[in-house]
Amino acid sequence: MRVRERGFTLVELVVVIGLTALAMMFVFSFSVGQLQSGRARGTADDIASLLSVCQQDAFSGKDGSSYGIRFESQRYHVFVGESFATAESSDTVNLQPGTSVSAISLSSGSSEIVFFSGNLVPQAYGSVTLKSGTEESRIEINREGMIEVHTL
Repeated sequence: MRVRERGFTLVELVVVIGLTALAMMFVFSFSVGQLQSGRARGTADDIASLLSVCQQDAFSGKDGSSYGIRFESQRYHVFVGESFATAESSDTVNLQPGTSVSAISLSSGSSEIVFFSGNLVPQAYGSVTLKSGTEESRIEINREGMIEVHTL
């Protein structure tokens, strides 16, 4: 009597490996899209938090200074002073690769939002839009200094 060995045939193994590779391809393509959409929103949330810190520092009269943020297409500057041009100090933050400031629409016509010492109200209000891939997020600041982030 012959004992039959148990195991998988080569065809069965190839089919299982092929199906696994196909499933991984779908998961990977979905993950890349989610990473890009999260990138714009995450950066917008970070900038909104920094705007809040600038606002609080100015309102509290920290160092008797004004605080603000200046936007450029690939970076932004957090500064101490009444404008970026006359800033006492500043820090530059480069945006992640693939993320950019796609639109700046501020009431002053400039690319700066400044909070003057002792004040919660910004010198300019409006919106800044960030883009990463096909995803966009908008930071809005109104006349009263309320800051919100929206995913578009």
